[in-house]
Parts: sequence; C-alpha cells; structure tokens
Amino acid sequence: MPRNERLLAVLALTIAFWELSISCLVLKAESPGTPGADIGRKGVERSMIRRPVALALGSGERLYCANERSGTISVVDLHTGQVQDEFAIGSKISDIALASGRLLALDESRNQVIVLDVAGPRHEPALTIPVPSAPVSLRVSADGSAAFVASLWARSISRVPLSAGRDSVRVETIGLSFAPRGQILFSDRDLLVVADAFGGKIALIDVGHWKLIGVRDLPAHNIRGMCASGNQLVLAHQRLNPGAQTTFDDVHWGNLITNNLRYLSIDRLLGPLDQVLKDGSLYYLGEVGQGAGDPAAVARTGDGTFLVCLGGVDQVAVKARHDSAWTRLATGARPAALVLSPDGRRAFVANTLDDTISVIDIIGRKVVSRISLGPAAPLSVADRGERLFYSSRLTHDGWYSCHSCHTDGHSNGQLNDNFSDGSFGTPKRVLSLRGVRDTAPYAWLGNVPDLETQIRKSVQVTMQGNRPDEKTVSDLAAYLRTLEPTPAVDADKRDQPIVLRGAAVFQEQGCTHCHAGPYYTSPRTYDVGITDEAGNARFNPPSLRGISQTGPYFHDGRAATLEDVFQRYRHELKTELGRDETAALIAYLRRL
Repeated sequence: MPRNERLLAVLALTIAFWELSISCLVLKAESPGTPGADIGRKGVERSMIRRPVALALGSGERLYCANERSGTISVVDLHTGQVQDEFAIGSKISDIALASGRLLALDESRNQVIVLDVAGPRHEPALTIPVPSAPVSLRVSADGSAAFVASLWARSISRVPLSAGRDSVRVETIGLSFAPRGQILFSDRDLLVVADAFGGKIALIDVGHWKLIGVRDLPAHNIRGMCASGNQLVLAHQRLNPGAQTTFDDVHWGNLITNNLRYLSIDRLLGPLDQVLKDGSLYYLGEVGQGAGDPAAVARTGDGTFLVCLGGVDQVAVKARHDSAWTRLATGARPAALVLSPDGRRAFVANTLDDTISVIDIIGRKVVSRISLGPAAPLSVADRGERLFYSSRLTHDGWYSCHSCHTDGHSNGQLNDNFSDGSFGTPKRVLSLRGVRDTAPYAWLGNVPDLETQIRKSVQVTMQGNRPDEKTVSDLAAYLRTLEPTPAVDADKRDQPIVLRGAAVFQEQGCTHCHAGPYYTSPRTYDVGITDEAGNARFNPPSLRGISQTGPYFHDGRAATLEDVFQRYRHELKTELGRDETAALIAYLRRL
C-alpha cells in the first residue's frame, strides 16, 4: 500500500475511534434523570443541588422554576410561598416557557424541546422534539404556534412548530456566525433579536419569512439581559476596555470593565451598519467603591421601572424614571433569572448558586421573602469553586468576576492588557478555560507552570483583589478542572472525506509539531513570526480543541477567521496551500 494511502487509512481509524469515544461519553453524560419521572413532594424534601436558571409565571399564582443541575422543574405556590411540587424531566434544563397551557423546557444535554401538559397531575411529557446541540434559550411566538430555540455550540436559531402532531414536526434552522444565547421577540415587527453568548454580536431574524436580516457588532460582551422599552432594545452587558490595564487605578475607577445598560433603536438596528448606535444611550451600573459585576436578566415594568440582576455581587438593582440613583437589594447567590408579576408590583428572582427564589416588592423597594427550593446537598470542592468563579467579590470593589472574561469558563474573545506576560501595553486575547486541566503551562507566554499559580496571580494582579488563601485557590482550581473542552461546531457526516484529507494536510504541514494530540498543544513555546508590543516572540500554542468556537485568532486577534490564519497570514505553512487543501484543513480543524 502506498505511503499516502496508509496514512489516510490510519487517520480514518483514528477519527472513527475518536467519534466512538465521544458518543460513549455523551451517552454516559445523558444517563442521569428520566424524562417524565414524577418525584412529587418527595423531590422537595430530597437533598440535591438544583441550580435554578429560568422562571415562568403561570396562572393561579403558580411559578415554575427550571433547575439546570438536577434536571427538575420546581412548582412554587406564591400564595403560600412554598414549593408544592418538583418533578424530573431531563438531564440539564436550560430554559422554560409557557404556551397555551403547556410547559416547554429545553434539555441542553439531550438536545431536546420537551413539551409537558401541566394541567394533569403527573406532568408527563407529551412530546419531545430534537433540536441542534446545546439549546440554551427559548421564546414563544405571540400566538403560541411556534417556539424559537437558540443552540449554543451548534451556532444556530431554530423555529419549532407547536401546533403540529408528533410525527409532523419540522424544525427549521438558521445558522449563525456566533454562539447565541439570549433572545427577545418583537412580535409587532416579526423580529427576533438573538444575542451573542460571549462577544458583542446580535442577529436580526425576520420570523415572518424566516430569514436572517443581518448581524450587528456592538462594543459589548456577556450580553445576559434583554428587554423592550417602546421602540428600543435594552441590553444588559459588560464592556472590556483593551486600552485600560489591570492596574489598581483602572480597576478602582471602573475603567477596565464596565457594566452597562444599553438602549438601541430598533429602526437603527435595521438600518445601515454605521448608524446602529445612533439615537441610542449607554448607562453605567456601579460606581467607585461599589461595582456592579456581571449584570444578567433585565426587566421593565409598565410604569418604566427597570430591574437588573447583578449576578456577581448577589443583588438586584431597581430604578424608576424619577429615581436619581439605583437601589440595590441583596438577594441570594448569583441572581440570574427574573420574571415580573402581571401587575408589575412584584418580581421573582432565581438565585442560581444557592437554590432559592427572592420575592421583591418593587414599589416598596425591598425583598419580602426568600423561598428555598428544597434541602441542599453538601457542596463539593468544585461546587465551592464554582461559586467563587462567578463572584465579583474576588475583585476590588466588585467590578467583575472570573466569568466576566472567561464567560461560563469559555472566553469573551476580547483583548485584555494584564501582567501575565510581565508587561503592560501588550493586550492579548482572553483564552478559553475549557479543557484547561490538560493544557499546562498557562498564559500566552507559557510562563505559569500550574493552575494554582495562575489563580493566585489572576486574583491579585488581574482582579486587584486580596491575596487568596489556599482554600480559595484549591476550590477554584478544582472547579476549573471540571470544565470540559469546547465542543466543535456540528459537522455534516458527509464531510468525512474532506475531513480525512484535511487531517493529512495537518500532518504534512507539520502542525503536529506545536499542536500534538491528544490535546493539540505543547508545553513548549515557539517563535511563529509574530511579536507583541514588548518584543515577545515566543508563545505557548493554545489547544486546538474546539477551535471552531474560539475566534478571533493569534494572541492579538489579528485573524478574524480560520481562513485568515492560512490564506492571509500563512501561519507556519511549509508549502503553499491551494484552495481545496485550505478548505480541507479548515474542515478538519472544525471537527476537533
């Protein structure tokens, strides 16, 4: 057998084994929980970690709460302020919504929309509908005929008909150039706005004709809250200033990361790209001495009062039109979801990291009660680290958390000028922490030997926080080591021949010298012909696992796409690549 044919055969077997291994891991991960298993009031009394992430307000003072970790739905009687029921429906519940007497839930692990009849006593799933991978948010059309599902790692938005029978559901999907999370529907315009889960992009979808109008790029990241205010879209987000440095002064004065409410005109969003920010406004949350780390869900009452969850500092901020300042109300740990009562007098807030719901009297500006979703299971070391990861209290004055730059353990894709490289004036792209347990040493220069050292340095230097004790360091490190590598964008199985050819190109061009399997990185540093502003020329190669989800590329983000990496910058190529070879190489990388 000729050498090239032997190489392709070996590569085919390697990829087949890799896909089989991933399938087994997925099956193993999906085994907990049985959809439709009704655990009734026993579930309320059972100790577990729930992680509430979404709320839906039903009729008769009934509040439904989606619990991500336990795969359950809690039903709260708002008359009594107690959980009256809890039932298991899946593995990892990411969102819920009510539609025409039915409860819709997303299972992020099983890639499903679950439709439940909540009128009956057992809450049995009436229908499960497959959707693209990692569905994370759900919105329902005004007439209840369709649901819109944002799928994170599949980078897509889907329209799911709700009026069709079990055997006639036809899911329509639009691919996006970014990983989506938040959504808001402007029904009077047939307009769906879909926000970037990590960076600052938003997509505009014409739901009437089911087509992508366009994508707008905003000076923002971590868009975690969206609501309407008349003809304006209101976003709660953060902004990392690449011109600021992680010095005490820039952190203290709120120059490094700002936490914002941004108002955008819908008409401007639909107009020319250079007019998107015109007629809009930007308001700052937080002030010197009192940061407002990690704004999340935002809501507006009928009289114009705004509520914003400040997830990093465990508070909700409230402000009416006539108020001169925001009122801060203490909630539970990491308030992330928010729903208003029909009369706009109360707000219900899901506190993700302590399994409680806060009830807020909006008029009186006070928290009137806090409802426990059930007995809490003991926290593991990694669970304690998760709380620290999302806490802005590690940072001086609470301006930001680890999550602010490493969104949900991934990356906001921005440039940050910190002292990890031993100098200022050299901003570098924020790296993903997913799969970080396998990729020592750390930082772009590869000068940090282990996670614990990197954590100490980040808290003290990047966050300007107090020196962390060893328990804090070990807890955070334990949590980071649980983060799985970023999955690849879904690939069509018909691409297998081109992927095999791309794997051969990867070998032939010597890419494995710096990006060796199984982690597609190396513990060494290399001169790749690029220097930073301080003259550093040797960099530690980031892992290529999940590279399809981690653009832009290089330490300074100069390459917007993988095509740019090879066609524009000819990154470490031994020979000139033709168009077909480049396409094959990129197809292979997108499968890692």
